[in-house]
Amino acid sequence: MEVLTVFLIGMLPTGTMREALATGADIGLGLWPSYGAAVLGTLLPLPFLLFVLNFLEDKARSLSGREGDEKTGEGGKGFSGISLRIRDVILLAFSAIPLPFAGIWTGSLLSLVLRVPFLKALAAISLGTVLSGLAAILIYM
Repeated sequence: MEVLTVFLIGMLPTGTMREALATGADIGLGLWPSYGAAVLGTLLPLPFLLFVLNFLEDKARSLSGREGDEKTGEGGKGFSGISLRIRDVILLAFSAIPLPFAGIWTGSLLSLVLRVPFLKALAAISLGTVLSGLAAILIYM
């Protein structure tokens, strides 16, 4: 039951990896089971969130009649100066910061703004989340 509690706290948009890890420690769950449950709980909504945001963006573009080159995922007009590799590193670094509102939920919105393709966004945010959990463990030890 403790693992489920940590897992569910990690899933919440208001909950963070740090919160889930602290809850795991408070209820007596070990460090690595807490970390595993927190990471899995945090990552579970990510593919669905990215899919829904991309779907809504595509619908908004088709309704506004602005389909075309911007849909390729090669950077938006406002971000054409950012190289594709730096864009992915920015997303990874943002997701790896163990601060409130710097997790998968805001990272997904950032991937939409930076026009990061679905699979690259999924990989960058997932790796950032894993690193964020490790950083939180190191900070609070």
